Amino acid sequence: MENVLKSIEKTYGNRLRVRVCGLAIKQDKILLVKHKGFTAEYWWAPPGGGVDFGEKANIALKREFLEETGLNITVGSFLFVHEYCKPPLHAIELFFQVNLIDSDSQPSIGFDPEMVGESQIITAVQWLSWEDIKQIPANHLHDFFQKINSIQEIMSLPSLFND
Repeated sequence: MENVLKSIEKTYGNRLRVRVCGLAIKQDKILLVKHKGFTAEYWWAPPGGGVDFGEKANIALKREFLEETGLNITVGSFLFVHEYCKPPLHAIELFFQVNLIDSDSQPSIGFDPEMVGESQIITAVQWLSWEDIKQIPANHLHDFFQKINSIQEIMSLPSLFND
């Protein structure tokens, strides 16, 4: 685990990153990716990742979603911006509603191309209900879950918020 933490800090730490995140909701469940954590043992968050220089946000989100979940998506409405700032990690996150191209496709555990070998951080990809999410400790969930009381409320979050 120590090597993973060092890899996370080396790859993503001590710089500002722009990230895109996709919120896929189906049958009152949201698709989340479980990562080996930096601030906790594990961390559940929507699929997403960094935008490369010269890459449009919607293209980055399609790429990241496919890498992490094995699923192809269309990018829908822009929902909100979230600022994550817990040094050494700092990110401006752009959240979008997404739709699966094939709604019957099942997600698979993907990979993070920046993390090599044993440093891979994705450990699960699952559709979770609100009841499932409430069973996960708050420090193991993306911060936006602290702002809502149901999956449906995600669509009504303010357009900008931070920790």
